[in-house]
Amino acid sequence: MGRSGPELGNLLSVTGPLLRFLRLLESAWGRVFPAPYQFFYFLGAMPILLLVILFLTGLYLFIYYSMAVESTYASLQYMTERAWGGRFMRGLHRYAADAMVFFTLLHMLRVWLEGRYQNHRRLAWWTGIGILVLLLIQGVTGYVMPLDSQAHFVLEKTAELLSSLRIFGDTLPRSFSSPALMGKWIMWVILIIHFAIPLFFIFLIFLHVKRIARARILPPTRLGVAFGAVLVLVTLFFPVRMLSEADASQLPFLEHSNWFFLFFAPFLREGHNLQVFAFFAAVTLLLTAIPWLTRAPVIEPAKVDLDKCTGCTLCALDCPYEAIRMRPRPDGKHKLEAVVDADLCSGCGVCLGSCDFDAMAFANTPNADWETRMRELVEKRPGDFIEIVCDKNRAAPALKGESVLAVRCTGILGPALTDTARKLGARGILLGACRMGDCAYREGNSHTLARMENRRKPYLKRVKDFPVQMISFNPVEGQDYVDLQKLARESQGRGLFSRQTVRPVHLFLVALTVAMLGFAFYAGALANYGTVEPIRDRALLRLDFFRLTGSTSCNLDTIPADKLSALRKEKMDRIGFGNLDPEAQVRIRNNIEEGIKEQFCSRSRRPLRVIVTQDGQREEKIYQPSGLQNDGMVYVLRKLYLPPGKHHITVRTSEIDGEKEEAIVEADLELEFKPGQVHFLDFDRASQSFFLRNPKRGQDGR
Repeated sequence: MGRSGPELGNLLSVTGPLLRFLRLLESAWGRVFPAPYQFFYFLGAMPILLLVILFLTGLYLFIYYSMAVESTYASLQYMTERAWGGRFMRGLHRYAADAMVFFTLLHMLRVWLEGRYQNHRRLAWWTGIGILVLLLIQGVTGYVMPLDSQAHFVLEKTAELLSSLRIFGDTLPRSFSSPALMGKWIMWVILIIHFAIPLFFIFLIFLHVKRIARARILPPTRLGVAFGAVLVLVTLFFPVRMLSEADASQLPFLEHSNWFFLFFAPFLREGHNLQVFAFFAAVTLLLTAIPWLTRAPVIEPAKVDLDKCTGCTLCALDCPYEAIRMRPRPDGKHKLEAVVDADLCSGCGVCLGSCDFDAMAFANTPNADWETRMRELVEKRPGDFIEIVCDKNRAAPALKGESVLAVRCTGILGPALTDTARKLGARGILLGACRMGDCAYREGNSHTLARMENRRKPYLKRVKDFPVQMISFNPVEGQDYVDLQKLARESQGRGLFSRQTVRPVHLFLVALTVAMLGFAFYAGALANYGTVEPIRDRALLRLDFFRLTGSTSCNLDTIPADKLSALRKEKMDRIGFGNLDPEAQVRIRNNIEEGIKEQFCSRSRRPLRVIVTQDGQREEKIYQPSGLQNDGMVYVLRKLYLPPGKHHITVRTSEIDGEKEEAIVEADLELEFKPGQVHFLDFDRASQSFFLRNPKRGQDGR
């Protein structure tokens, strides 16, 4: 009868306890605070408000921020410690970003618990995952921009992660190994990425609400102001502090962890790059696949009886998911006709309540069936109210055994259904609807209430001695519905009843809600666990350089002699070789030989053998040239962790050409390693020798 089956029942079998606990918290909060402060109903709107705050505070920070690598940290220090309001604006920017992730996760959790990710809601679910992923990337770029110790850790570990995935090649760790190697434009690139991602946010938010009519983009003004005040208090009581400047001569460490954005960082310190990426990818894929992994409710879409449709457009205006559109009517009977998109239809039945001409019905349920069901209820309880309860609230334990007309949404009630109940001899209609703002189909209960109060067409006709009353509650408040029935039955006219009595248990649940949310935010944004302490028991020799090796040998003797001779003659005849002077002939002959080699021989360059001996312990590895044809430069990255103290290091490199070794370069070093110190051994192509790079110096590192 216009129902998809008890989808809520299927959900409760898996997530019932969590969902019930969530609704207990919502119920208590709604009793203690007025409706505009019921933030549980605006979890999806809060991140958009925070995006506005991030944009405004970000513009302020941009005024002081320097994109030059050598002055980035100094500009941040000036902004934080000397600029008017700088520390406050920086803290507000940071905590707004944390809160954006926090509310996005809460919104996704609530949507998942209530099963609102199937059928017509899949696009919203998938775009929500995209927003969350982009938000995490955005946060990582934000933590890189200060170029402090935290940025040093994030840059190096993220570069290692991306390098191990071969996403941006092998050389990314070198580019971020020290500020001197980051290049002139790198901070501009990071800043542009940081500014560009919000544009994708806007696009994904557009897709997120594309199938939603009258989407509530922002929370109520009073709720937004109240939350803004809380955010300001957090910023004032927990001001951000300056961390130490990034120092590439020391092993990276994490002075402060943030579990909203840098949850992966503590796991990267031991080099679990692929495991971290695999875990992140698996969670993302699992979230994406949830609509397919759970049984989707079967929706019975609405259909239009064109013989009765007058083209009044009320159904299209009331549809909460824009599943109905109006188009010109070809037969000329009326100007317009309604068309239902079955793929977007939620099967809520709100359009049935919007139609005053009985033209809307469910695809497989004739409207006459509603009359049959209502007659059965009237025969069970003659002269009593007909109780119409939505599927969501019908699952309340207190309603077990109640004789009610269960519908997908109370938005189905319109003039046609009301007149049918009155003609059957019912005393009135009693609606059991969701709490205002928490309709399972967004607007069904509010549309019906507006029709009852003659604020929305089609108006419910006011008939003397035939009251239509609405009781709003959620499934854990089923007893409230039972208790309020007597009061609603004794009232004449039309009205909305809801229990607002505040008991000690409600105050306790509100306090528990504040404590849990406060602790979760504190743990994610402020708690200082998961940090990576400066390493004192070891040091690092970083062998990190490029080397352009020679081309591999090519033996033209492998080419048939007659073919080689014909090829040489053809090239010589083409340029008039015999007319050239002897000196030019020698030069041209060499060019011809090189051209033949390029034509028949490989372009590949020689691999590089690197042998490192540390205090007598020998390690050897062969590095291949880059490029699809192995014709690029060889990149060598080797990290040797050593105990602090003096160490004798020898490095020997040689190019491998078949059985031969050529271009041998050696370095013999006596180095003193302090705890946590990094010695950066680089290669100078001009002098063909090794040198120790000073990470605080310029591009040459000397």
